Amino acid sequence: MADTLKLQCANKPLMVAHRGVSGLEKENTNAAFIAAGNRSYYGIETDVRLVKDGTYVCIHDANTERVAGDNVVAEDCSYELLRKIRLFDRDGTKGREDLCLPTMMSNIVDYGINGTLFTGGASLGDALHGGMLALLGAMFGKVEGMHIIVAYGILMLTTVLLGGFFGTMCAYTAARAAQGFGNDLRCHAFGKVMSLSLEQTDKFTTGSLVTRMTS
Repeated sequence: MADTLKLQCANKPLMVAHRGVSGLEKENTNAAFIAAGNRSYYGIETDVRLVKDGTYVCIHDANTERVAGDNVVAEDCSYELLRKIRLFDRDGTKGREDLCLPTMMSNIVDYGINGTLFTGGASLGDALHGGMLALLGAMFGKVEGMHIIVAYGILMLTTVLLGGFFGTMCAYTAARAAQGFGNDLRCHAFGKVMSLSLEQTDKFTTGSLVTRMTS
């Protein structure tokens, strides 16, 4: 494709999607990044600018005239203003609500957590995200971006703690089971030795019997 950069690595070409799959979707948009994620690209190239409120926004040009028709200088505006601008589609028309300037964080939160970046559809992450939004709505009345980030941070920390707890319990129960099995085996061996007749006992030395019951 014309919008794909080829890199050579160990005689194997690695494909990097230029501004996402900008040959199929509008450059530097979530749609272009998702299209790249759904294909076998090695990576995605994008352009990032720091705007007035400290947000990193994915845009190549210094202004939005070429991509949206509005001559707005990105670095002089806040993201609240830039996010309202709808970009041209590939055919030069407007109308798609998803064609806007994304941020680096929005790609992580909106698509990484939802699990839709590489599936392109509903997933277990969608159900989890929906449940989390409902819970946050019940707790705070409204759901803001920071609420979601903090909630998922707590969820990940809880998952790590639960993983550590169950890992410890698994090791403990395995040690107890091994110790109990060895103890039962020695008790069974001792009972067997005690049930031997004197004639059978003479066939073994004392040291041999002690070793069999203690090792």
